[in-house]
Amino acid sequence: MSISSALGNVILPATYHNVTLNRQVNSSTGGSGVYAAEHFSANAIYQIEIGISGGRTYSEHRDDLITLEAAMKNGTEFDYSYSYPGVTTYQGDVTDTNNITFTSGVVGESTVYVNTTTVTSISSGTLFKAGDWIEAGEFISGIGYQTHQVAEDVAFSSSSNIAVPITRPLMSGLANTAIITANHNPSFKVKFAEYNPYTIQPHDRIQYKNASIKLIEVI
Repeated sequence: MSISSALGNVILPATYHNVTLNRQVNSSTGGSGVYAAEHFSANAIYQIEIGISGGRTYSEHRDDLITLEAAMKNGTEFDYSYSYPGVTTYQGDVTDTNNITFTSGVVGESTVYVNTTTVTSISSGTLFKAGDWIEAGEFISGIGYQTHQVAEDVAFSSSSNIAVPITRPLMSGLANTAIITANHNPSFKVKFAEYNPYTIQPHDRIQYKNASIKLIEVI
């Protein structure tokens, strides 16, 4: 039983999704004990909170519960992809989004560049709205493409080199070879951020202690 499958059987569909980009404040402590905020850098990571759907029966989902419990306790990494109305939907005006391709990007920089010269669905309008999900960089086995969000609205123009600001730096280890795609379900490599125990209630119902589970991205 895969973790993603067990999650779908016991937890989903989500009653709500909270997706937070958790930025660690740049910081360090020097040899003299001075706190030097500009000397330390850390990539931002996504944290995901998923509201648990109730009413599942224990007898039907024993194996799923065992799988999830082990993953929570062991910090097992797994792939998580989700779709949630109004959160994951592409907000721009392009309908042939596969024609938005990746031009370039520098690891550690918070801007990537895209090519729209083959886009035919619009001639003006909005290319990306702030919050749109994109994936950039080289495909990495076991991780996929690194998921990013657009930081601010980007107007459409037909160009081979449109700057797209993103909410976190392009990750290390990613090359400038992959396409950027829009209008898809964002995916993450995650693990459980905490253990959420469950009990068996009357009528064979599963009841988790907390009304949600929390995942944290692994990068």
